[in-house]
Amino acid sequence: MKIANYNKTTGKLLGWYSPEINGIYVPEVPAVLNMDGTVKTKAIPAYYDTSKIPKPNIEVSDADWQTAIDNGYNYVNATKKTLSKKDFRTLTELQTAKISELTAAYSAANETDIAYMNTTFQASSKSQGLI
Repeated sequence: MKIANYNKTTGKLLGWYSPEINGIYVPEVPAVLNMDGTVKTKAIPAYYDTSKIPKPNIEVSDADWQTAIDNGYNYVNATKKTLSKKDFRTLTELQTAKISELTAAYSAANETDIAYMNTTFQASSKSQGLI
């Protein structure tokens, strides 16, 4: 089992924790018996105290944790207790990225050589300037 800590407002995954690494080991407490052999207090099995792991958090199976790591999941749906990938960029960041992508595609297309009637014409910036 792993524990996913996330931002309560955005659902953004903040970090992974493991009870075996980040928890506090609490050893087993054996049962206490009365003089007549009856159980006075029940035994408490050993466990990891995870109360110091940052909250909010959800428990995730090792298989789901591995899937999240393999796929770059960065979003926690706390209601459904699921993990997925979400784009947290702002509208301005998305617009800037799209403009850069379109500019690069335009430049690449604009500088591609032109084939016409078994002849290839150079389409560099310099040759375009000469035209």
